[in-house]
Amino acid sequence: MNAKKDVLDLCHKYKIGVLTSSNIPMWWGDDGKRAGQYRETLPIERLDVIKQSYQSHPALWGDYPVDEPNVKDFGHIDDVIKRYNTLFPGQLAYINLYPIYANTAPSGIDPELQKVPSQLGTTTYKEHIDKYVELVGTDYICFDSYPFTGPFDSYLENLDIVGAACRSSSRDMWVIIQTGAWKADAILGEYQIRWQAYLCLAYGTKIIMHASYSPGWWDESTSCVNKAGEKNVTYGYVQNVNAELHALSDVFMQYDNIGVYPCGNISGAGARMVEQLAAQTARNSVRGDSAASKLLAGVEVDGAVIAGCFKRKDGRGYAVMLVNSQDPWNAAAAVNVSLKLTGDAYVKGAKTRLGTGLKLESGEGVFITVD
Repeated sequence: MNAKKDVLDLCHKYKIGVLTSSNIPMWWGDDGKRAGQYRETLPIERLDVIKQSYQSHPALWGDYPVDEPNVKDFGHIDDVIKRYNTLFPGQLAYINLYPIYANTAPSGIDPELQKVPSQLGTTTYKEHIDKYVELVGTDYICFDSYPFTGPFDSYLENLDIVGAACRSSSRDMWVIIQTGAWKADAILGEYQIRWQAYLCLAYGTKIIMHASYSPGWWDESTSCVNKAGEKNVTYGYVQNVNAELHALSDVFMQYDNIGVYPCGNISGAGARMVEQLAAQTARNSVRGDSAASKLLAGVEVDGAVIAGCFKRKDGRGYAVMLVNSQDPWNAAAAVNVSLKLTGDAYVKGAKTRLGTGLKLESGEGVFITVD
């Protein structure tokens, strides 16, 4: 957003932090044709010039210099972040990465030689994320993914690749989820927004953002508010989901993710989920966790769920996030969970003592802290 003082004053009044692209122009990776040119757009010394006129404000939390970059620009991005951190201590230089369905070079073909520009600059998404970890020193990895308008069949793989990279590099995972839609008749249901949020939590996500509160690039009737600032039905959906996330956050943030495992009757899941769940199970076969196995032994489901397994940061316990993944295109796709675990369950953020069974409505997730 444009960091005008009157807007910043309002944000400060309502305890909203702002990341702006008005002080440092945002570089967008676009279709890959400008890959490797970020150094020309923002030389390091330009940050020193910006510093001279930079207007601080308690609501201004940082800047948004790069969105969806190519791997060729990772080295300079790291240089920019290091200089930014020196010049603007306490501020955030926010970097967002492409989702898995961005254009890669075909397998076996050098990205330099293909005719169509590569948005990622690599032949696989995993390679793109691995290079980011190697070359860019943020303490988080952030990406956006819009499964209900973009390709749906790689959504779990995207979360899994970034989640694994965050675990191995001790970084936080941040995800921008889909809240709007291209067309009015494709507006998301509350259960679909909830499913994305809880699924991201299952993979260990620490920060969830919505795309978008304002119309942005979506049909204005599908975002939280329209161009006139009037509330759409989506406003209420997001308000409900956010309230659940806030209620859960103090407990959830005490834990770190140790792995993600599909459970239950995977073959009986909706057609769009079966292959994704099977692929996630196959990936787990090479990186299973013994503590996670003990947690999952206490879970039986008549449908398909994703189980995110967690260990408390202080080493004093475990937890599991169970997310109904039967069919996020079906508002009636409930599943029943039988449990042999003892502990507390956080249902829609509210704490209750765990019983022997739970019913998870479509898109619903429950966080269970195990005694």
